[in-house]
Parts: sequence; C-alpha cells; structure tokens
Amino acid sequence: MRLIKIAVCLLFILSFINLINAFVGISSDYYSGHPLVMAPGETKDIIFGELQNVRGERNITVKVELLKGGEIAKLTDENLEYFVPLGEKHVAINMEVSVPWNADENKEYKITVRLSEVNPILEGGMISIDTKTDSTLKVLVKGKSKGVGIIWIFFGVIFLIVLVIIILFLIKKRKVFVKNEDKDY
Repeated sequence: MRLIKIAVCLLFILSFINLINAFVGISSDYYSGHPLVMAPGETKDIIFGELQNVRGERNITVKVELLKGGEIAKLTDENLEYFVPLGEKHVAINMEVSVPWNADENKEYKITVRLSEVNPILEGGMISIDTKTDSTLKVLVKGKSKGVGIIWIFFGVIFLIVLVIIILFLIKKRKVFVKNEDKDY
C-alpha cells in the first residue's frame, strides 16, 4: 500500500514537471562553455535567445524582464511581451550589450532574463500554474580596449592648442619681418 502511494506521488510530480517544461523553450547561440566574447569598449546588438513553443498545446504570450546585468545590457525591443504561436521556433529577444572601456581582461559578466507567461488561462476558463524561468548569458571580456582613452583625448587637445599657438606666432613674426623689410628700402 505504501509503495502505491509513493508511485502515485511520483507520477503526480512528474506530470507537474512536464507541465512546467511545456511552457516555453529558449534557444541561444551563447551557452555554458560558449559565452559571448567582447573587447573592452565594444558594443554589440545580439539576439539573447529565441523563444520556442513546439511542445505546448496553445499560443502563448511571454513577458521578458532583465534581472541581472543591467550595467552592460538592455533589452531593445519596444514591446517586451512576445507572442509565441504554437509551433513557432524563432521569436527573437533582441538586446544591446556594451562592455565598459575600462573592463579588465577575463572579467565575466552575467546577464539574466526572466521569462514568464502572461495571462496563463486554459480552455474552459481554468487558470494554469504561473510558470517562470530564468535564462543566463555569460559575457567574457577578451582583448585590449577598442575605445579611445580619456588621456589620449587630453593629449590630442593639448597638441592642437600648441600647434595653433605656434602657427599664430609664426604669422605674427612674418608680418613684423615683412614690415621691417619694407622700411629698409
């Protein structure tokens, strides 16, 4: 009798897990062992992932929110509620990622988004379980800064000022030299 109760409980738990997994899938070009690699100062527009609804039984709408990594990433789609029709495999979540120019090499950032179903109402007016899932993307900093450092901008401005002063000095000196030559005749 006890064995039957355990089997029924396990069957219930397994069917519950299957309902949660049927909610929505997300595929990405970036995963564990294959992070997004960027240089300091670099900005990229990427597809964070593509929503899929191939195992479900109905069309769904998924709300996407940025949980972690807001210092380097932002979701760029105007509407952050994505309609994913049944059978669809390619509903893109667009994102802009900007690594600071002073980021240390080999620094790893993590960007996490939460996917949650909007208005999960089943046929017959029944409300389904509120399903949410988080997805994380790793960004690895490699290479030298592609940005121009503030110090180089400062030196460039100083160089231009000195160059203008030298040119003005030479023009003024030439005018004095020309006036003195005219007086000698």
